[in-house]
Amino acid sequence: MSAHPLDNDPGLEAGTLSRLRTHRNPTTLVTYPVWAHPEVHYWAETWQMIRDCCLGEQEVKDKQDLYLPPLDEMTNKEYLDYLERAVFFNMTGRTVSALTGIVFQRRAKVSGLDKKREAGFKIPSRDNLTFDSFLKKVCRELISMGRYGVLVDMDQKPGVAGVTAFPYFTGYKAEDILDWVITKIDGKLVPTEVVLREMAEKPREFGKAREAQTIVRRLTLEWSEERGNWVYSQYVYEVDNIHTDLNTVLPEKITPTRNGAPFNRIPFRFFGALENTCEVDRSPLSDIAALNVSHYRSYAQLEHSRHYTAMPVWYAQVPAGQSERTYRVGSGTVWECAPGEKPGLLEMNGHGLNGLIAACEQKEDQISALGGRLMSGKTRAVSESDNSLRLKEGNERSILLNIVFCVNEGMSDLLKLWAHWSGQDKIDDIEVELNTEFLTDQLGARELRAVYAMYVDGVVPVTVLHHYLQKAEVVPDWMEVDQFKALLDDESEFKNQPDVIAKMKGFATAKDRVAKNQTNRQMRLTEKQVEASIAQMEEDARSTKTYEDLDAEKNEIAWEQLAISQQQADQQVEIAKENAKAKAQQAAQRPAAPKKPAG
Repeated sequence: MSAHPLDNDPGLEAGTLSRLRTHRNPTTLVTYPVWAHPEVHYWAETWQMIRDCCLGEQEVKDKQDLYLPPLDEMTNKEYLDYLERAVFFNMTGRTVSALTGIVFQRRAKVSGLDKKREAGFKIPSRDNLTFDSFLKKVCRELISMGRYGVLVDMDQKPGVAGVTAFPYFTGYKAEDILDWVITKIDGKLVPTEVVLREMAEKPREFGKAREAQTIVRRLTLEWSEERGNWVYSQYVYEVDNIHTDLNTVLPEKITPTRNGAPFNRIPFRFFGALENTCEVDRSPLSDIAALNVSHYRSYAQLEHSRHYTAMPVWYAQVPAGQSERTYRVGSGTVWECAPGEKPGLLEMNGHGLNGLIAACEQKEDQISALGGRLMSGKTRAVSESDNSLRLKEGNERSILLNIVFCVNEGMSDLLKLWAHWSGQDKIDDIEVELNTEFLTDQLGARELRAVYAMYVDGVVPVTVLHHYLQKAEVVPDWMEVDQFKALLDDESEFKNQPDVIAKMKGFATAKDRVAKNQTNRQMRLTEKQVEASIAQMEEDARSTKTYEDLDAEKNEIAWEQLAISQQQADQQVEIAKENAKAKAQQAAQRPAAPKKPAG
Protein backbone atom coordinates (compact mmCIF):
# COMPACT_ATOMS: atom_id res chain seq x y z
CA MET A 1 0.00 0.00 0.00
CA SER A 2 1.25 3.43 -0.85
CA ALA A 3 1.51 6.23 1.66
CA HIS A 4 -0.60 8.50 -0.52
CA PRO A 5 -4.38 8.26 0.04
CA LEU A 6 -4.95 8.02 -3.70
CA ASP A 7 -2.87 4.85 -3.79
CA ASN A 8 -5.30 2.99 -1.53
CA ASP A 9 -8.08 1.02 -3.14
CA PRO A 10 -11.54 0.71 -1.63
CA GLY A 11 -11.82 -2.31 0.59
CA LEU A 12 -12.63 -3.40 4.10
CA GLU A 13 -12.94 -0.69 6.70
CA ALA A 14 -10.08 -0.46 9.17
CA GLY A 15 -12.44 0.03 12.13
CA THR A 16 -16.01 -0.86 12.88
CA LEU A 17 -16.67 1.85 15.44
CA SER A 18 -18.57 4.99 14.57
CA ARG A 19 -16.45 8.08 13.95
CA LEU A 20 -17.55 10.84 16.27
CA ARG A 21 -14.58 13.15 15.73
CA THR A 22 -14.25 14.98 12.48
CA HIS A 23 -10.46 15.36 12.61
CA ARG A 24 -10.03 11.60 12.16
CA ASN A 25 -10.16 10.39 8.57
CA PRO A 26 -9.77 6.61 8.68
CA THR A 27 -7.97 5.11 5.72
CA THR A 28 -9.35 1.94 4.17
CA LEU A 29 -7.31 -1.22 3.91
CA VAL A 30 -5.77 -2.07 0.61
CA THR A 31 -7.22 -4.99 -1.30
CA TYR A 32 -5.92 -6.77 -4.38
CA PRO A 33 -7.67 -8.28 -7.39
CA VAL A 34 -8.17 -12.02 -7.50
CA TRP A 35 -5.61 -12.40 -10.30
CA ALA A 36 -2.79 -10.90 -8.19
CA HIS A 37 0.06 -13.23 -7.27
CA PRO A 38 -0.57 -15.43 -4.19
CA GLU A 39 2.52 -14.03 -2.47
CA VAL A 40 1.06 -10.54 -2.76
CA HIS A 41 -2.07 -11.66 -0.94
CA TYR A 42 0.03 -13.48 1.67
CA TRP A 43 2.22 -10.48 2.54
CA ALA A 44 -0.50 -7.81 2.20
CA GLU A 45 -1.27 -7.47 5.92
CA THR A 46 2.42 -7.43 6.89
CA TRP A 47 3.17 -4.74 4.31
CA GLN A 48 0.17 -2.75 5.56
CA MET A 49 1.39 -2.92 9.16
CA ILE A 50 4.98 -1.93 8.30
CA ARG A 51 3.84 0.93 6.07
CA ASP A 52 1.51 2.30 8.75
CA CYS A 53 4.19 2.03 11.44
CA CYS A 54 6.68 3.89 9.26
CA LEU A 55 4.16 6.67 8.64
CA GLY A 56 3.73 7.17 12.36
CA GLU A 57 1.10 7.88 14.97
CA GLN A 58 -1.47 9.61 12.78
CA GLU A 59 -1.68 6.73 10.32
CA VAL A 60 -1.77 4.13 13.11
CA LYS A 61 -4.53 5.96 14.98
CA ASP A 62 -6.50 6.45 11.78
CA LYS A 63 -6.77 2.65 11.58
CA GLN A 64 -8.36 2.75 15.07
CA ASP A 65 -9.32 -0.75 16.28
CA LEU A 66 -7.13 -2.48 13.68
CA TYR A 67 -4.10 -1.78 15.89
CA LEU A 68 -5.79 -0.80 19.19
CA PRO A 69 -8.79 -3.00 20.03
CA PRO A 70 -11.21 -1.52 22.58
CA LEU A 71 -11.30 -2.82 26.14
CA ASP A 72 -14.27 -4.82 27.34
CA GLU A 73 -17.61 -2.98 27.46
CA MET A 74 -16.19 0.31 26.21
CA THR A 75 -18.56 2.81 24.65
CA ASN A 76 -17.66 4.67 21.49
CA LYS A 77 -16.81 7.83 23.41
CA GLU A 78 -14.71 5.93 25.95
CA TYR A 79 -12.82 4.22 23.14
CA LEU A 80 -12.11 7.49 21.34
CA ASP A 81 -10.80 8.95 24.61
CA TYR A 82 -8.75 5.80 25.09
CA LEU A 83 -7.40 6.18 21.54
CA GLU A 84 -6.64 9.85 22.06
CA ARG A 85 -4.58 9.19 25.19
CA ALA A 86 -2.58 6.42 23.54
CA VAL A 87 0.93 7.22 22.34
CA PHE A 88 2.58 5.49 19.40
CA PHE A 89 6.35 5.61 19.86
CA ASN A 90 7.53 5.31 16.25
CA MET A 91 10.57 3.07 16.57
CA THR A 92 9.96 1.53 13.14
CA GLY A 93 10.16 4.78 11.20
CA ARG A 94 13.14 5.93 13.24
CA THR A 95 14.95 2.67 12.42
CA VAL A 96 14.32 3.08 8.69
CA SER A 97 15.59 6.66 8.70
CA ALA A 98 18.66 5.79 10.79
CA LEU A 99 19.74 2.79 8.71
CA THR A 100 19.16 4.67 5.45
CA GLY A 101 21.26 7.55 6.73
CA ILE A 102 24.06 5.17 7.73
CA VAL A 103 24.30 3.77 4.20
CA PHE A 104 24.40 7.24 2.65
CA GLN A 105 26.95 8.81 4.95
CA ARG A 106 29.03 8.82 1.78
CA ARG A 107 27.78 9.29 -1.75
CA ALA A 108 27.48 6.35 -4.08
CA LYS A 109 30.17 5.97 -6.72
CA VAL A 110 29.30 5.52 -10.39
CA SER A 111 31.97 4.47 -12.88
CA GLY A 112 32.08 3.67 -16.58
CA LEU A 113 29.40 6.13 -17.68
CA ASP A 114 30.06 8.13 -20.84
CA LYS A 115 30.39 11.88 -20.28
CA LYS A 116 27.86 12.48 -23.04
CA ARG A 117 25.19 10.83 -20.86
CA GLU A 118 25.87 12.90 -17.74
CA ALA A 119 23.17 15.48 -18.55
CA GLY A 120 20.41 12.86 -18.54
CA PHE A 121 22.02 10.90 -15.73
CA LYS A 122 21.81 13.78 -13.24
CA ILE A 123 18.02 13.44 -13.02
CA PRO A 124 17.20 9.93 -14.29
CA SER A 125 13.62 9.74 -12.99
CA ARG A 126 10.33 11.30 -14.03
CA ASP A 127 9.71 12.84 -10.59
CA ASN A 128 12.89 14.98 -10.78
CA LEU A 129 14.85 12.86 -8.32
CA THR A 130 18.61 12.86 -8.67
CA PHE A 131 20.37 9.53 -8.95
CA ASP A 132 21.50 9.70 -5.31
CA SER A 133 17.96 10.49 -4.16
CA PHE A 134 16.61 7.63 -6.24
CA LEU A 135 19.14 5.27 -4.63
CA LYS A 136 18.02 6.46 -1.18
CA LYS A 137 14.44 5.70 -2.13
CA VAL A 138 15.38 2.19 -3.24
CA CYS A 139 17.35 1.51 -0.05
CA ARG A 140 14.60 2.93 2.15
CA GLU A 141 12.03 0.64 0.58
CA LEU A 142 14.28 -2.41 0.90
CA ILE A 143 15.01 -1.65 4.56
CA SER A 144 11.34 -1.15 5.38
CA MET A 145 9.50 -3.53 3.04
CA GLY A 146 12.25 -5.82 1.74
CA ARG A 147 11.02 -5.49 -1.85
CA TYR A 148 11.11 -2.95 -4.69
CA GLY A 149 11.02 -2.85 -8.47
CA VAL A 150 12.55 -0.50 -11.05
CA LEU A 151 11.61 -0.17 -14.71
CA VAL A 152 13.76 1.53 -17.35
CA ASP A 153 11.43 3.29 -19.77
CA MET A 154 11.56 6.00 -22.41
CA ASP A 155 9.08 8.29 -24.11
CA GLN A 156 8.25 7.23 -27.62
CA LYS A 157 8.49 10.72 -29.16
CA PRO A 158 11.71 12.38 -27.97
CA GLY A 159 12.12 15.99 -29.00
CA VAL A 160 8.48 16.94 -28.47
CA ALA A 161 7.87 19.62 -25.83
CA GLY A 162 7.68 18.07 -22.38
CA VAL A 163 9.15 14.77 -23.55
CA THR A 164 12.63 13.76 -22.48
CA ALA A 165 15.16 12.38 -24.93
CA PHE A 166 16.77 10.15 -22.30
CA PRO A 167 15.49 6.96 -20.69
CA TYR A 168 14.33 7.22 -17.10
CA PHE A 169 13.85 5.07 -14.02
CA THR A 170 10.40 4.38 -12.56
CA GLY A 171 10.20 2.81 -9.12
CA TYR A 172 7.42 0.52 -7.90
CA LYS A 173 6.71 -0.29 -4.27
CA ALA A 174 6.12 -3.82 -3.07
CA GLU A 175 2.34 -3.26 -3.03
CA ASP A 176 2.36 -2.08 -6.65
CA ILE A 177 4.01 -5.20 -8.12
CA LEU A 178 0.82 -7.23 -8.54
CA ASP A 179 1.81 -10.25 -10.60
CA TRP A 180 4.71 -11.85 -12.46
CA VAL A 181 5.48 -14.91 -14.57
CA ILE A 182 8.92 -16.51 -14.87
CA THR A 183 9.95 -18.61 -17.90
CA LYS A 184 13.16 -20.44 -18.74
CA ILE A 185 14.77 -18.89 -21.84
CA ASP A 186 18.21 -19.96 -23.06
CA GLY A 187 18.73 -21.92 -19.86
CA LYS A 188 17.92 -19.00 -17.54
CA LEU A 189 14.78 -18.02 -15.67
CA VAL A 190 13.67 -14.59 -16.87
CA PRO A 191 10.42 -12.68 -16.29
CA THR A 192 8.10 -12.90 -19.28
CA GLU A 193 5.25 -10.97 -17.67
CA VAL A 194 5.18 -8.33 -14.93
CA VAL A 195 1.99 -6.51 -13.94
CA LEU A 196 2.43 -3.15 -12.21
CA ARG A 197 0.00 -0.69 -10.66
CA GLU A 198 0.27 3.08 -11.00
CA MET A 199 -1.93 5.80 -9.59
CA ALA A 200 -2.78 9.06 -11.33
CA GLU A 201 -5.35 11.83 -11.18
CA LYS A 202 -7.90 12.49 -13.84
CA PRO A 203 -7.70 15.90 -15.50
CA ARG A 204 -9.98 18.34 -13.73
CA GLU A 205 -11.03 21.95 -13.78
CA PHE A 206 -10.06 24.29 -10.99
CA GLY A 207 -12.34 23.95 -8.01
CA LYS A 208 -13.53 20.45 -8.90
CA ALA A 209 -12.90 17.46 -6.66
CA ARG A 210 -9.96 15.23 -7.41
CA GLU A 211 -10.64 11.83 -8.94
CA ALA A 212 -8.15 9.01 -8.75
CA GLN A 213 -7.37 6.82 -11.71
CA THR A 214 -5.69 3.43 -11.62
CA ILE A 215 -3.26 2.48 -14.38
CA VAL A 216 -2.28 -1.15 -14.82
CA ARG A 217 0.93 -1.53 -16.82
CA ARG A 218 1.50 -5.05 -18.12
CA LEU A 219 5.03 -5.79 -19.29
CA THR A 220 5.24 -8.82 -21.57
CA LEU A 221 7.85 -10.78 -23.46
CA GLU A 222 6.29 -12.37 -26.54
CA TRP A 223 7.80 -14.58 -29.21
CA SER A 224 7.88 -13.02 -32.68
CA GLU A 225 7.89 -15.44 -35.59
CA GLU A 226 8.75 -12.59 -37.93
CA ARG A 227 11.92 -11.66 -36.06
CA GLY A 228 12.68 -15.09 -34.71
CA ASN A 229 13.25 -13.61 -31.25
CA TRP A 230 11.48 -12.42 -28.13
CA VAL A 231 9.94 -8.93 -28.27
CA TYR A 232 9.26 -6.73 -25.24
CA SER A 233 5.94 -4.83 -25.21
CA GLN A 234 3.76 -2.90 -22.78
CA TYR A 235 -0.02 -3.00 -22.41
CA VAL A 236 -1.44 0.00 -20.53
CA TYR A 237 -4.93 -0.26 -18.99
CA GLU A 238 -6.65 2.84 -17.57
CA VAL A 239 -9.41 1.88 -15.12
CA ASP A 240 -11.33 3.50 -12.28
CA ASN A 241 -10.85 0.58 -9.92
CA ILE A 242 -8.23 -2.12 -9.58
CA HIS A 243 -10.99 -4.74 -9.44
CA THR A 244 -12.21 -3.85 -12.94
CA ASP A 245 -12.17 -6.80 -15.34
CA LEU A 246 -9.22 -5.97 -17.58
CA ASN A 247 -10.61 -8.16 -20.35
CA THR A 248 -13.30 -5.52 -20.86
CA VAL A 249 -10.77 -2.69 -21.27
CA LEU A 250 -8.98 -1.97 -24.55
CA PRO A 251 -5.31 -1.43 -23.66
CA GLU A 252 -2.76 0.78 -25.35
CA LYS A 253 0.11 -1.29 -26.75
CA ILE A 254 3.63 0.15 -26.67
CA THR A 255 6.72 -1.52 -28.12
CA PRO A 256 9.85 0.35 -26.99
CA THR A 257 12.75 0.29 -29.46
CA ARG A 258 16.39 1.30 -29.71
CA ASN A 259 17.41 2.50 -33.16
CA GLY A 260 14.25 0.87 -34.51
CA ALA A 261 14.94 -2.55 -32.97
CA PRO A 262 12.78 -3.87 -30.10
CA PHE A 263 14.24 -5.33 -26.91
CA ASN A 264 14.39 -9.06 -26.28
CA ARG A 265 14.19 -8.75 -22.48
CA ILE A 266 11.97 -6.81 -20.07
CA PRO A 267 14.02 -3.86 -18.67
CA PHE A 268 12.64 -4.42 -15.17
CA ARG A 269 14.55 -5.55 -12.09
CA PHE A 270 13.25 -6.98 -8.85
CA PHE A 271 15.04 -5.84 -5.69
CA GLY A 272 15.04 -7.82 -2.45
CA ALA A 273 16.59 -7.58 0.98
CA LEU A 274 18.55 -10.81 0.40
CA GLU A 275 18.55 -11.42 -3.35
CA ASN A 276 17.22 -9.76 -6.48
CA THR A 277 14.70 -12.35 -7.59
CA CYS A 278 10.98 -12.28 -8.18
CA GLU A 279 10.39 -14.18 -4.93
CA VAL A 280 9.25 -11.96 -2.08
CA ASP A 281 11.85 -11.57 0.69
CA ARG A 282 10.70 -11.18 4.25
CA SER A 283 10.94 -7.57 5.41
CA PRO A 284 13.88 -6.87 7.75
CA LEU A 285 11.52 -4.74 9.89
CA SER A 286 8.54 -7.08 10.16
CA ASP A 287 9.45 -8.20 13.69
CA ILE A 288 10.23 -4.65 14.79
CA ALA A 289 6.90 -3.40 13.43
CA ALA A 290 4.99 -6.19 15.20
CA LEU A 291 6.70 -5.35 18.51
CA ASN A 292 6.06 -1.66 17.87
CA VAL A 293 2.31 -2.34 17.58
CA SER A 294 2.40 -4.46 20.74
CA HIS A 295 4.28 -1.69 22.53
CA TYR A 296 1.61 0.76 21.33
CA ARG A 297 -1.15 -1.35 22.89
CA SER A 298 0.70 -1.75 26.19
CA TYR A 299 1.43 1.96 26.30
CA ALA A 300 -2.23 2.76 25.60
CA GLN A 301 -3.27 0.58 28.55
CA LEU A 302 -0.63 2.26 30.72
CA GLU A 303 -1.86 5.75 29.81
CA HIS A 304 -5.45 4.63 30.36
CA SER A 305 -4.58 3.38 33.84
CA ARG A 306 -2.63 6.51 34.67
CA HIS A 307 -5.59 8.63 33.68
CA TYR A 308 -7.76 7.03 36.35
CA THR A 309 -5.13 6.62 39.06
CA ALA A 310 -2.89 9.67 38.79
CA MET A 311 -5.28 12.11 40.47
CA PRO A 312 -6.12 11.78 44.22
CA VAL A 313 -9.73 11.33 45.36
CA TRP A 314 -11.21 13.02 48.44
CA TYR A 315 -13.66 11.21 50.65
CA ALA A 316 -15.80 12.46 53.59
CA GLN A 317 -18.73 11.40 55.78
CA VAL A 318 -22.21 11.13 54.32
CA PRO A 319 -24.51 13.75 55.83
CA ALA A 320 -27.21 12.29 58.03
CA GLY A 321 -30.35 11.28 56.24
CA GLN A 322 -28.84 10.94 52.74
CA SER A 323 -28.96 7.66 50.87
CA GLU A 324 -26.20 6.01 48.88
CA ARG A 325 -25.17 7.57 45.58
CA THR A 326 -22.94 6.81 42.56
CA TYR A 327 -19.32 7.90 42.58
CA ARG A 328 -17.08 9.30 39.87
CA VAL A 329 -13.34 8.79 39.80
CA GLY A 330 -11.27 11.97 39.73
CA SER A 331 -9.91 14.78 41.84
CA GLY A 332 -12.90 17.02 41.04
CA THR A 333 -15.33 14.98 43.16
CA VAL A 334 -15.60 13.91 46.81
CA TRP A 335 -16.54 10.41 47.90
CA GLU A 336 -18.70 10.06 50.97
CA CYS A 337 -18.00 7.54 53.69
CA ALA A 338 -20.12 6.18 56.55
CA PRO A 339 -20.86 8.42 59.54
CA GLY A 340 -18.19 8.30 62.19
CA GLU A 341 -15.33 7.51 59.78
CA LYS A 342 -12.46 9.92 59.36
CA PRO A 343 -12.28 11.88 56.04
CA GLY A 344 -9.14 11.42 54.01
CA LEU A 345 -7.46 11.29 50.63
CA LEU A 346 -7.26 8.25 48.34
CA GLU A 347 -4.05 8.18 46.34
CA MET A 348 -2.59 5.56 43.99
CA ASN A 349 0.75 4.23 45.17
CA GLY A 350 1.74 3.06 41.68
CA HIS A 351 2.40 -0.62 42.34
CA GLY A 352 -0.45 -1.68 40.12
CA LEU A 353 1.15 -0.05 37.06
CA ASN A 354 4.54 -1.68 37.43
CA GLY A 355 3.50 -4.61 35.28
CA LEU A 356 2.54 -2.38 32.35
CA ILE A 357 5.69 -0.28 32.74
CA ALA A 358 7.85 -3.41 32.79
CA ALA A 359 6.05 -4.72 29.69
CA CYS A 360 6.76 -1.50 27.77
CA GLU A 361 10.42 -1.52 28.80
CA GLN A 362 10.78 -5.18 27.88
CA LYS A 363 9.38 -4.58 24.41
CA GLU A 364 11.68 -1.58 23.94
CA ASP A 365 14.65 -3.78 24.83
CA GLN A 366 13.47 -6.44 22.40
CA ILE A 367 13.12 -3.89 19.62
CA SER A 368 16.59 -2.56 20.39
CA ALA A 369 17.99 -6.10 20.29
CA LEU A 370 16.45 -6.56 16.83
CA GLY A 371 18.21 -3.45 15.59
CA GLY A 372 15.51 -0.89 16.25
CA ARG A 373 16.54 2.69 16.89
CA LEU A 374 15.10 4.51 19.90
CA MET A 375 16.30 7.23 22.24
CA SER A 376 16.54 5.49 25.57
CA GLY A 377 17.01 7.25 28.89
CA LYS A 378 19.61 4.68 29.92
CA THR A 379 23.29 5.14 29.35
CA ARG A 380 25.13 2.59 27.27
CA ALA A 381 27.02 1.34 30.33
CA VAL A 382 23.72 0.44 31.98
CA SER A 383 21.70 -0.68 29.00
CA GLU A 384 24.17 -2.97 27.23
CA SER A 385 27.70 -4.23 27.46
CA ASP A 386 30.38 -3.83 24.83
CA ASN A 387 29.91 -7.42 23.73
CA SER A 388 26.14 -7.07 23.26
CA LEU A 389 26.71 -3.81 21.41
CA ARG A 390 29.10 -5.54 19.00
CA LEU A 391 26.61 -8.34 18.45
CA LYS A 392 23.82 -5.86 17.69
CA GLU A 393 26.03 -3.86 15.34
CA GLY A 394 27.07 -7.08 13.64
CA ASN A 395 23.41 -7.92 13.08
CA GLU A 396 22.70 -4.47 11.64
CA ARG A 397 25.82 -4.64 9.49
CA SER A 398 24.83 -7.97 7.98
CA ILE A 399 21.34 -6.68 7.12
CA LEU A 400 22.66 -3.50 5.56
CA LEU A 401 25.42 -5.30 3.65
CA ASN A 402 22.88 -7.64 2.06
CA ILE A 403 20.74 -4.69 1.02
CA VAL A 404 23.72 -2.69 -0.28
CA PHE A 405 24.97 -5.63 -2.35
CA CYS A 406 21.50 -6.14 -3.84
CA VAL A 407 21.25 -2.43 -4.73
CA ASN A 408 24.74 -2.42 -6.26
CA GLU A 409 23.96 -5.43 -8.41
CA GLY A 410 20.50 -4.33 -9.51
CA MET A 411 21.28 -0.67 -10.17
CA SER A 412 24.46 -1.57 -12.09
CA ASP A 413 22.36 -3.72 -14.44
CA LEU A 414 19.71 -1.02 -14.77
CA LEU A 415 22.29 1.69 -15.42
CA LYS A 416 23.81 -0.45 -18.17
CA LEU A 417 20.36 -0.74 -19.75
CA TRP A 418 19.85 3.01 -19.35
CA ALA A 419 23.21 3.84 -20.95
CA HIS A 420 22.71 1.34 -23.78
CA TRP A 421 19.26 2.73 -24.53
CA SER A 422 20.58 6.31 -24.49
CA GLY A 423 23.24 5.46 -27.09
CA GLN A 424 26.36 4.32 -25.24
CA ASP A 425 27.95 1.24 -26.78
CA LYS A 426 30.60 0.35 -24.19
CA ILE A 427 28.63 -0.56 -21.07
CA ASP A 428 30.52 -3.49 -19.52
CA ASP A 429 32.51 -1.21 -17.18
CA ILE A 430 29.47 0.62 -15.78
CA GLU A 431 29.14 -0.02 -12.06
CA VAL A 432 27.26 1.45 -9.09
CA GLU A 433 28.90 1.12 -5.69
CA LEU A 434 27.25 2.18 -2.44
CA ASN A 435 29.05 2.86 0.81
CA THR A 436 29.92 -0.31 2.72
CA GLU A 437 31.88 1.24 5.58
CA PHE A 438 29.22 1.73 8.17
CA LEU A 439 28.56 0.79 11.76
CA THR A 440 32.27 0.79 12.54
CA ASP A 441 34.17 2.74 15.15
CA GLN A 442 35.54 6.07 14.00
CA LEU A 443 39.28 6.34 13.60
CA GLY A 444 40.90 8.10 16.53
CA ALA A 445 43.90 10.40 16.63
CA ARG A 446 46.24 7.52 17.43
CA GLU A 447 45.11 5.49 14.41
CA LEU A 448 45.38 8.49 12.11
CA ARG A 449 48.91 9.25 13.33
CA ALA A 450 49.86 5.62 12.74
CA VAL A 451 48.52 5.70 9.18
CA TYR A 452 50.34 8.96 8.48
CA ALA A 453 53.57 7.59 9.95
CA MET A 454 53.33 4.56 7.67
CA TYR A 455 52.76 6.89 4.73
CA VAL A 456 55.81 8.98 5.65
CA ASP A 457 57.92 5.83 6.08
CA GLY A 458 56.80 4.58 2.67
CA VAL A 459 54.88 1.58 4.02
CA VAL A 460 51.52 2.60 2.50
CA PRO A 461 50.86 4.69 -0.63
CA VAL A 462 49.00 7.98 -0.75
CA THR A 463 45.83 6.19 -1.95
CA VAL A 464 45.61 4.32 1.36
CA LEU A 465 46.16 7.57 3.27
CA HIS A 466 43.37 9.18 1.26
CA HIS A 467 41.07 6.22 1.95
CA TYR A 468 41.53 6.37 5.72
CA LEU A 469 41.18 10.15 5.84
CA GLN A 470 37.90 9.87 3.97
CA LYS A 471 36.80 7.12 6.32
CA ALA A 472 37.55 9.41 9.28
CA GLU A 473 35.58 12.19 7.51
CA VAL A 474 38.65 14.41 7.41
CA VAL A 475 38.73 14.48 3.60
CA PRO A 476 35.34 15.11 1.92
CA ASP A 477 33.77 12.42 -0.26
CA TRP A 478 33.91 14.52 -3.41
CA MET A 479 37.71 14.81 -3.30
CA GLU A 480 39.32 12.14 -5.46
CA VAL A 481 42.82 10.74 -4.98
CA ASP A 482 44.30 12.82 -7.81
CA GLN A 483 42.90 16.03 -6.32
CA PHE A 484 44.21 15.03 -2.90
CA LYS A 485 47.71 14.38 -4.27
CA ALA A 486 47.71 17.68 -6.18
CA LEU A 487 46.79 19.61 -3.04
CA LEU A 488 49.48 17.82 -1.03
CA ASP A 489 52.09 18.90 -3.56
CA ASP A 490 50.86 22.50 -3.63
CA GLU A 491 52.77 24.54 -1.03
CA SER A 492 50.32 27.42 -1.38
CA GLU A 493 47.73 25.30 0.43
CA PHE A 494 49.91 25.36 3.57
CA LYS A 495 50.72 29.04 4.00
CA ASN A 496 52.48 30.09 7.24
CA GLN A 497 53.13 26.45 8.06
CA PRO A 498 56.84 25.91 7.31
CA ASP A 499 57.08 22.74 9.38
CA VAL A 500 54.19 21.18 7.44
CA ILE A 501 55.78 22.06 4.13
CA ALA A 502 59.11 20.71 5.38
CA LYS A 503 57.48 17.42 6.36
CA MET A 504 55.88 17.22 2.92
CA LYS A 505 59.42 17.38 1.51
CA GLY A 506 60.71 14.68 3.85
CA PHE A 507 62.25 16.83 6.62
CA ALA A 508 61.56 16.66 10.33
CA THR A 509 61.31 20.45 10.77
CA ALA A 510 61.65 23.60 8.72
CA LYS A 511 65.05 24.22 10.38
CA ASP A 512 66.35 20.94 8.99
CA ARG A 513 65.05 21.90 5.59
CA VAL A 514 66.84 25.30 5.73
CA ALA A 515 70.09 23.66 6.86
CA LYS A 516 69.81 21.12 4.09
CA ASN A 517 69.13 23.84 1.54
CA GLN A 518 72.18 25.80 2.74
CA THR A 519 74.35 22.71 2.53
CA ASN A 520 73.07 22.00 -0.95
CA ARG A 521 73.71 25.61 -1.94
CA GLN A 522 77.31 25.42 -0.63
CA MET A 523 77.82 22.13 -2.42
CA ARG A 524 76.53 23.60 -5.66
CA LEU A 525 78.85 26.62 -5.22
CA THR A 526 81.84 24.35 -4.58
CA GLU A 527 80.90 22.25 -7.58
CA LYS A 528 80.79 25.36 -9.73
CA GLN A 529 84.22 26.46 -8.47
CA VAL A 530 85.68 23.03 -9.15
CA GLU A 531 84.10 23.03 -12.59
CA ALA A 532 85.61 26.49 -13.27
CA SER A 533 89.08 25.31 -12.14
CA ILE A 534 88.82 22.22 -14.29
CA ALA A 535 87.74 24.35 -17.23
CA GLN A 536 90.76 26.68 -16.72
CA MET A 537 93.10 23.74 -16.48
CA GLU A 538 91.66 22.28 -19.63
CA GLU A 539 92.06 25.65 -21.35
CA ASP A 540 95.69 25.90 -20.22
CA ALA A 541 96.32 22.38 -21.35
CA ARG A 542 94.81 23.13 -24.70
CA SER A 543 97.03 26.27 -24.99
CA THR A 544 100.20 24.33 -24.04
CA LYS A 545 99.39 21.69 -26.52
CA THR A 546 98.93 24.30 -29.17
CA TYR A 547 102.39 25.74 -28.52
CA GLU A 548 103.91 22.31 -28.52
CA ASP A 549 102.17 21.54 -31.73
CA LEU A 550 103.55 24.74 -33.25
CA ASP A 551 107.10 23.95 -32.08
CA ALA A 552 106.79 20.47 -33.40
CA GLU A 553 105.59 21.81 -36.69
CA LYS A 554 108.52 24.28 -36.83
CA ASN A 555 110.99 21.55 -35.98
CA GLU A 556 109.46 19.36 -38.61
CA ILE A 557 109.82 22.13 -41.19
CA ALA A 558 113.42 22.75 -40.10
CA TRP A 559 114.21 19.09 -40.34
CA GLU A 560 112.57 18.96 -43.72
CA GLN A 561 114.65 21.98 -44.83
CA LEU A 562 117.79 20.37 -43.38
CA ALA A 563 116.98 17.17 -45.15
CA ILE A 564 116.49 19.07 -48.36
CA SER A 565 119.80 20.92 -47.86
CA GLN A 566 121.57 17.67 -47.07
CA GLN A 567 120.00 16.12 -50.11
CA GLN A 568 121.10 19.05 -52.22
CA ALA A 569 124.61 18.83 -50.74
CA ASP A 570 124.72 15.13 -51.43
CA GLN A 571 123.58 15.79 -54.96
CA GLN A 572 126.30 18.43 -55.38
CA VAL A 573 128.94 16.02 -54.03
CA GLU A 574 127.73 13.38 -56.41
CA ILE A 575 127.86 15.87 -59.25
CA ALA A 576 131.37 16.92 -58.23
CA LYS A 577 132.43 13.31 -58.11
CA GLU A 578 130.92 12.69 -61.50
CA ASN A 579 132.67 15.75 -62.91
CA ALA A 580 136.02 14.74 -61.40
CA LYS A 581 135.62 11.27 -62.74
CA ALA A 582 134.75 12.56 -66.18
CA LYS A 583 137.77 14.86 -66.17
CA ALA A 584 139.98 11.99 -65.11
CA GLN A 585 138.73 9.86 -67.97
CA GLN A 586 139.26 12.67 -70.44
CA ALA A 587 142.81 13.19 -69.19
CA ALA A 588 143.57 9.54 -69.58
CA GLN A 589 142.43 9.45 -73.16
CA ARG A 590 144.48 12.56 -74.22
CA PRO A 591 147.92 11.62 -75.97
CA ALA A 592 151.10 12.27 -74.10
CA ALA A 593 153.15 15.33 -75.10
CA PRO A 594 156.84 14.76 -76.36
CA LYS A 595 159.50 15.16 -73.88
CA LYS A 596 161.96 17.96 -74.36
CA PRO A 597 165.56 16.92 -74.75
CA ALA A 598 167.77 17.40 -71.96
CA GLY A 599 169.78 20.13 -72.06
